[in-house]
Amino acid sequence: MRATDYSQAVKKELAFKAVIEIGAEGIGAKRVQEWLTFHQFGVSIDAKFGTATAAAVTKFQLAKGLQGTGIVDQDTWNALTDPVRQVLKDGAGQGFRARITSLLMQHLRVHPLELGGDNCGPWVRIYNDGDDGTEQRWCAGFVSFILRQAAAELARNGPVAGDTGCDEMVAQAKQAGLFVTEKQLLGGQMAWSDLGPLYLFFCRKSPGDWTHVGFGFGGSADVFDSIEGNGNHSAGENSYEVCSRTRSGVDKDYMIIPD
Repeated sequence: MRATDYSQAVKKELAFKAVIEIGAEGIGAKRVQEWLTFHQFGVSIDAKFGTATAAAVTKFQLAKGLQGTGIVDQDTWNALTDPVRQVLKDGAGQGFRARITSLLMQHLRVHPLELGGDNCGPWVRIYNDGDDGTEQRWCAGFVSFILRQAAAELARNGPVAGDTGCDEMVAQAKQAGLFVTEKQLLGGQMAWSDLGPLYLFFCRKSPGDWTHVGFGFGGSADVFDSIEGNGNHSAGENSYEVCSRTRSGVDKDYMIIPD
């Protein structure tokens, strides 16, 4: 993905504005703490750059072959935020489904997850158009980000515009004529094979209310594999990471992804 195609949220997360060191407070210090924690140099994410944060920065710098100063300069910031650049590398495949699958594996390998609280941290902000916080569930944001990334790399339009809300994405799928209900599949109006090898699944809480979305692969109306954001291996639909799962087809609806 070309840097010129990066979203404003991505550009903001990658931006380095000034050296950050002991005594710094605010969003700059907080972002350093978030990325240190992501890299397994865990500190309190309290937006206050104290001696503990400086010590963790030094450990991180030495681990990355940098001078251990405890001060975050441009080179240290680039190393901290390198996982973002890793997920933004071009995927493989000229078809839309193949490109999406390649990008999903890329994101999965980096393992984005929440940092600093429920639905918080740089990955949530990247996927959810710059927003994070308790109410910012990011499964739809993750799906939309992947669809847009694939479309940008292939210089084509995606099947839907994308959104950070599941219900809004269902509405877009319906408008595009790509929405398939569980009832259609079980009733024989649509065959499971009509979904293709890659599709979106929506977890249906009640008629007209969908609470989670992710990418599904193959399988059947009974069970399929997934890659999704804001999930994990618990039963809930508001969790903390990009992960792969095996899911039941019960209470699911779908969106076809044209190639």
